[in-house]
Amino acid sequence: MENAGANASLAARDVSFYPGGISGNEDCGQMSAWYIFSALGFYAVCPGSNEFALTSPLFEKAVITLANGKTLTVSANNPEGNRYISKVELNGEAIEQNFITYEQLIGGGELRFTLSDKPDKKRGTSAEAAPYSYTKENVVSVPYVDKDLNLFSDRIMVTLATTTRGAEIRYTLDGSEPTRDAPLYERPFEVDKSLQIKAKGFKDGYLPSRTLWIAAVKAELKKPLSVSPAKNGTTYRYYEGNYRTVEDIEKTPLLEQGVMAKPSIANAKREDHFGYVFTGLINVPEDGVYAFRTSSDDGSVLYINDKLVVNNDGSHAVITADGWIALKKGFHSFRIYYFEDYEGEHFSWAWKRPSAKEMEPVPASVLFVE
Repeated sequence: MENAGANASLAARDVSFYPGGISGNEDCGQMSAWYIFSALGFYAVCPGSNEFALTSPLFEKAVITLANGKTLTVSANNPEGNRYISKVELNGEAIEQNFITYEQLIGGGELRFTLSDKPDKKRGTSAEAAPYSYTKENVVSVPYVDKDLNLFSDRIMVTLATTTRGAEIRYTLDGSEPTRDAPLYERPFEVDKSLQIKAKGFKDGYLPSRTLWIAAVKAELKKPLSVSPAKNGTTYRYYEGNYRTVEDIEKTPLLEQGVMAKPSIANAKREDHFGYVFTGLINVPEDGVYAFRTSSDDGSVLYINDKLVVNNDGSHAVITADGWIALKKGFHSFRIYYFEDYEGEHFSWAWKRPSAKEMEPVPASVLFVE
């Protein structure tokens, strides 16, 4: 795994957090994306292959909140002194290849790297251990789907395609690997429950494609609370301190609490280094999948029914982050954490109702005190 060592050295040497921090052409953010992924211990050599080449992380520990709500924790021993990979384990099981798949990553858990200061020249040396790479041979393009299959309401039509002309697609719906004996894709098909779709392209004279894996997830509407609140508003708690994440807020003394019409930072007692926790009930007007958004400088997170929906945490300029949750009509609890580190400050939130076409600010009329 000498490549992992070289990759880690490049990331540590040629990228910094200061002005001019990326050498060469940023190329529409691709260098930044490579650096962020590489710092976590994996990066996409060939986007679209669903494989991420393993490399040495730059952090002892990193926690990633995945789009499906699960958490992936990446850990490594002394990455500053150890540049080479001796062993990689996902949830206690060894990964012998020099890559990890999207399917494995999205499942969450713990990805543990055992690093060394010397390369292990026996690990990952077989042809099967290598990640996908472009080749001079004819290879069928990986199949793809035409829409997001996450959190569909009732049923959804699935369309498969490949860019290789004349190729046929074989697919399975039980998580098994597609072969040439698997069902032939001939037309869009309907899915009405959560399942795993795998698809593979075949063509005479070509190597088979890599396998597409995608989870179709049917939305399970969260039931409303059995409450009948009478008072509009939002409960707030105000803090001051030096914060890097929202977890730091409640570690400092509570300075003020009360009720306001809707979450707002307009009455903060200082320009920098303060935090708010907003809580209450939100009256959801219809069944369906809701999109929520926070826009903040610095960090903010949104929980609905104690489930993390939007993660916009960290010290940063104004950034927008979105999340989705399936809700039944009625009252649901919400909790928002916000902190201001230094310089500019901003907070706003919005939602997109199932019947709406665009995001709109969450109105004070749907917010109630618990």
